[in-house]
Order: sequence, then structure tokens, then C-alpha cells
Amino acid sequence: MRRQGAGTFVSDPGLRRRQGALQSFTQSMQALEREITHQVLSVEALPEQASLALGSTEAMVRLTRLRFLDLTPMALHVSSIPTSLFRQVEAANPAALEPGKRASFSLYAAFGAAGHPVARAKESNVARLATATEAKLLQAPQPLAVMEVWRMSREASGRLIDATRAVYLTGNYSVEIELVRHGAAG
Repeated sequence: MRRQGAGTFVSDPGLRRRQGALQSFTQSMQALEREITHQVLSVEALPEQASLALGSTEAMVRLTRLRFLDLTPMALHVSSIPTSLFRQVEAANPAALEPGKRASFSLYAAFGAAGHPVARAKESNVARLATATEAKLLQAPQPLAVMEVWRMSREASGRLIDATRAVYLTGNYSVEIELVRHGAAG
């Protein structure tokens, strides 16, 4: 929630990640029954060295998007996608991937529709301070704590189809993990 001159306040927790549940941003947010949109900021070829550093031998595209919950920026997603797969997704969703335009769009759903559903992913999270550019895009004052999430998504064959670095406003992001003590009597 925003109030003129008073800064940014969190009205509800927003995105909640639960252990073992692989969902896209859009799937996670739809449970809140709110409007989820994105705005493409840029699409560019990823340098070959950057693709190799991600563990991909394929040419890749970097898709940079701002994600919105209702009308409020909530996250910045920078996704690296194999060029051939991105071109399939783009051909099926040209209006949703037009730079500068706001649209409802789920990258995972588009992968599935193109015949390349995400089967598994590995994710790591770290809290840090936002850069000046991130704070500006997220329309929040600095210093700003954010949650940086790295997710490597693969299809069933093991092919990397999405390497995403996402930056979330910390007040809108939570992770739930169940911990079990092995060998404990109770």
C-alpha cells in the first residue's frame, strides 16, 4: 500500500514459496485473486560466454521484465532463455513480449504451450540491498532491502530452459521450509 509522502507499506505478504512446490510467479500470485501483469523492459542476445557460464551450450536471449501486482511493481525478472525456445514463445505471444507494453503473461505457461514444460528447478535466495536502478524500477526509496532469487529451470530431459535472477521487494516475498530433525525421539 502506498501513501503520498509516507513511503511504502506492505498490506499483505504477496508471494509465498512453499517447499517442494514448483510454481511460476503468475501461478503463485493468482491465488491472491489480484491482477498480475508484466512489462518487458528489454530483449537482447546473451553473449556466448554468459550462456556457457549458466551451463548452456545453446545461444540464449536475456528477457528483462518488471512484474506487477495490481498496478504496483513487485519484482524485476531477468531471464536467460535458449534463443530457439524464446522465438517459439515470442511467435505465439507477440503482443505480450512487446517491449514497453503491459500484459498478462506467464513464461512457464508459454513454455508448456510450446511443448517444453518446466519439470524441475533449483532455487537459491539471498537478502541484500537494492541497486539504485532496481529501487527506481520498483518505485521504492533507498536504502531498500530486496530478496534476490536465482532459479535454474529445466525440462524433463534436463535441458536448461530458463535461468532467472529475480529481485523482489522483501515485504512481498516469503519462503516456507519444513525442517525435520533426524534421529530425534520427539
